[in-house]
Amino acid sequence: MLYVGDTLYEYDNIIFPNEGSIVTWFSTVDYLISFVQSHSEASRECPAALVDVRINCGHATACGPALEVLQLTRDFMMDVVSGREKVQS
Repeated sequence: MLYVGDTLYEYDNIIFPNEGSIVTWFSTVDYLISFVQSHSEASRECPAALVDVRINCGHATACGPALEVLQLTRDFMMDVVSGREKVQS
C-alpha cells in the first residue's frame, strides 16, 4: 500500500503551490512507478508472494491500483505541461 497524501489525485484537481516544482513532482511520480513495477516483477518471479500494490491519495482515492493511477496521472500532467490539456484555475 502506497500512501501519497496530496501528491496526486485520481479524480480531483491537483494544485501546485507557487513554491512547488513540477520537475520534482515528475521525478517523484517516476520513482513511485519504478518502485511499483519492481514489486510487480518480483511477484511474477515468486507467485506465492504475489503483491497487489495499491495506492491511497489524499482524501480522494482509496485502494486504487497503484501502477494504473500513477501512470494515468503522470500522462495527464504531461498533457497539461505540453499544452494538450487546458490548465484549469
